[in-house]
This record gives sequence, C-alpha cells and structure tokens, in this order.
Amino acid sequence: MLKFEIRDLEGKRITHESRSMFIVHTSLLSVDGYIPSNDTNEGFPTPSRLAGTTITSLTHVRNPLPGKFLFIFNDLSIRQEGQYKLKFRMYEVLSDQGIVRFRTETISSVITAYSPKNFPGLATSSDLIKEIAQQGHKVRVRKESTLNRRRKRGAFEIQQSLPVH
Repeated sequence: MLKFEIRDLEGKRITHESRSMFIVHTSLLSVDGYIPSNDTNEGFPTPSRLAGTTITSLTHVRNPLPGKFLFIFNDLSIRQEGQYKLKFRMYEVLSDQGIVRFRTETISSVITAYSPKNFPGLATSSDLIKEIAQQGHKVRVRKESTLNRRRKRGAFEIQQSLPVH
C-alpha cells in the first residue's frame, strides 16, 4: 500500500482537487537494485517471480475525514524466497487527451520473501486495513495473527495425541 498526496507550494494538501487519474506499476528488484532475471531452463522461460496484480489505480478512503488516497496492492506476492526491493512507478492518465505521463518512482526498503515452510506468520490487521475493508474495498482482514493460530492448532494436536486413561 502506498499513500499518495499532492500539496501546493505552501504545503497544503490538495489531492482531492485533482481531476487526473493516477496509476502505479510495481516491479521486483534484487537487493542491489537490478531486475532479477527470469533464467531459462532448457530453453523454456521461467515465470516471473512477482505474482498478482502489479498495476493499480488510486483509491480514495473517505473516512475519517479528510480521507486518504492510497494505491492498494491487495494480492501481490513473490514466488521465490529471498530478499528483494519493490520499484513503484507512478503515471498520470490524461484520458481526455489520450496521454499517459510518467510522474515519479520510488523504491521500497528491503523485504524478505519466505518459503511456506519458513514463513513466520502474519500479524493481525492494522486499523487502517480494517477502515479500508469497512468502506467496501477488497482487502483481507485478519482478526488474529497466523502465528497464534498455529500455536493453538499445535497445542490441540498434542492434546488429541495423548492417550486417555
């Protein structure tokens, strides 16, 4: 998720006054900033390491006022474990003129992709995620961390496997 703001010369937020449409495209980078190659295996290209929707448009989350403008990537995942960065490129779409104009880009800090076996679990959803879901946007809300669920399930399995006397 990326927060988006337009400010005037005095620093006042004027994002809500913009009539343009904005989109963001994301791509995967190695830690040193290069695009990881999709090596070929016996002449067949391997699939991209980045899965899900890599392009999204600006979303206005209206409450609490004055609201927030966000780019939400709700199904983005990395298919191969390792450390990476994400590159986000923003474009302005001037539909009345048929023009798409590059505006800016930014690169995330280092993120770690885990294999399913080594995944440490997810935390409960933040208040921001809950607000976004309440306003009808499609995001997954977690009521408890997946780490807590794993611990509870493990304790249940241990109790069931003990012999009853």
